[in-house]
Amino acid sequence: MSEERDPVNHRAGRARLRRILILDDDDAFREDLAEYLTLAGHQVDHTSQPETLTPARMCQIDLLLLDLNMPGIDGVDVLRNLCRCVLSPQVVLISGSDVDVIAAAAEAGRMSNIRVLGTLHKPFDPEELLTLIGGDAAQEFDRGAPGGAPSEAQVIASVEASLAAGTVPVMFQPKCRPDHRTFAGAEALLGDVWPGLGRISPSAVIAAASVNQDLMRRLTLRVVETATRGAAAWQQAGLRGPVSINMPIDVLTERQAASLLAAAVRNAGLSPADVILELTEDALYGSSSDAMMAIAQMRLAGFGIALDDVGQRQSGLLQLARLPITELKVDRALIVQSRGTEKSRSILEALIQLGHRLGLKVVAEGIETEEDLSRVKAMGADLVQGYLISRKLALAELIAMFKEWTKPDTTTGDVKAEEAQREDAKPDNAQ
Repeated sequence: MSEERDPVNHRAGRARLRRILILDDDDAFREDLAEYLTLAGHQVDHTSQPETLTPARMCQIDLLLLDLNMPGIDGVDVLRNLCRCVLSPQVVLISGSDVDVIAAAAEAGRMSNIRVLGTLHKPFDPEELLTLIGGDAAQEFDRGAPGGAPSEAQVIASVEASLAAGTVPVMFQPKCRPDHRTFAGAEALLGDVWPGLGRISPSAVIAAASVNQDLMRRLTLRVVETATRGAAAWQQAGLRGPVSINMPIDVLTERQAASLLAAAVRNAGLSPADVILELTEDALYGSSSDAMMAIAQMRLAGFGIALDDVGQRQSGLLQLARLPITELKVDRALIVQSRGTEKSRSILEALIQLGHRLGLKVVAEGIETEEDLSRVKAMGADLVQGYLISRKLALAELIAMFKEWTKPDTTTGDVKAEEAQREDAKPDNAQ
């Protein structure tokens, strides 16, 4: 905390302002960090009393900075108690303990569905914290909306209204080659603003919709329809690359899933080779024979299959051997961890190399800094995705941005970007 700088001017516009609570037994550290974050524009409170972290209070903050190693206070127990909160904040774990201990606690938290944003080892530069806050996972449900968090029934009603009106918000986060940063496709993601709710986390929308299988199916198919039309639009604009769509395993295993997905793709004027269906490690953990059959059926139809969030749990390596996947997406958490420890960097590099040995395209998610980009580029990642390239965008914004980026330099005749774009256009899903 000794370095003097102006965090407002230094970081202007990089992160949404958030409500932050610091739980740490070091009074001076808490006060200094709170002052720094306040100057950056965030609303900050701090305490050394874990008993004040009631479920009601947790619903009113966006981010908890938790010291794991406090005399007389079990930081891990505090982390465990967050599992009982219906709407828990994101968490950054901070500690002076060994980095492997912090990493283990973070992994345990993620396995318990706690949204661990990252870890910081004391002493740390507060700029590192601002980088985490401004990262991929920083756009979350705004708990400051009037009336507090919406109920499940309110979320479901909003989804139904959007389906009826044909206004389900779908946005796109681009994937790029790490060398030229040229367009190589995009992932379709739910938007953050819904009728009657305002800004709400897409994860909250999905959680509510998943209670009703029929609603989840209809929402998924609408996303597929919108996403494939978007891919057709960027192809017409001269951009080449598939669209990636997150696919709930319960929808994928329905008997009519293959025909419904194929029909949506054909109606958009695309082929299944233009679409990558993303499945998470957790969704496939202990997957049934029905899931395995459905995935095989999708590959036979020509769809690409991506294993998402690889690195969150050790089962991911087993899934690589069992499933007919075409793409491996390295989880953002491993990218963040690779910034701090040689062990994490070695694991990341080994995972990228393993993907290549298996004939897979490897995508590094959560690329937020130039250092992240340089690291994964040197390790051989095929594609990158993250806030360094772009946040998720509306379709028109996505097309406009990359049309501008891919213009050849008329003063030098440089057409490398266009050549790289043609290289990206080669199909990966061909049988």
